[in-house]
Amino acid sequence: DPRPPRIPLSAKKTMELRSVETIAKALQAADIRYIVVGGLAVNAHDYQRFTNNADLFISLEFDNITRALHALIAIGYRPLIPVSPEIFAKAENRTRWHEEKSMLVLRLWSDEHRRTPIDIFIDEPFDFDLEWKNVIHSSIGGVVKLPILSYNTLLQMKAEAGREKDLLDISALKKLEPYRK
Repeated sequence: DPRPPRIPLSAKKTMELRSVETIAKALQAADIRYIVVGGLAVNAHDYQRFTNNADLFISLEFDNITRALHALIAIGYRPLIPVSPEIFAKAENRTRWHEEKSMLVLRLWSDEHRRTPIDIFIDEPFDFDLEWKNVIHSSIGGVVKLPILSYNTLLQMKAEAGREKDLLDISALKKLEPYRK
């Protein structure tokens, strides 16, 4: 693929481009291994649709996820539940939250970035190391590159979620397949 895909500016109508740039820069500066999934990934794969949050799959290795949360806190984000990065980083806590509360993501909110909340997956929906090798890098604002989930894994993740909007994303992305580079 000679030309990296771009996050369309239409995403700016819902989420703020400056916020996505700030998130990416903070995670890059902290040398965090993460992959953009969800609506931003759908947009990066050429189907423009509304998205109201940044879905991130951050490698759940203790040091990586702890540093990631501290980096996001440093730019003004806070978890909606009272949990420290170190408590969240412990796998047994995330497992318990999933089993007892059906928790799938940790939501982060920022007063400065109100239009761009972050959802961080608490479990691995796929093999991170394998997908890390297959990410595509999408330019945003011409300055920062986001690691985007591969097309095939995005389709698989959407199929497994099975929500109406995920099935619509799959349908739209497949209609665009003849035009993919």
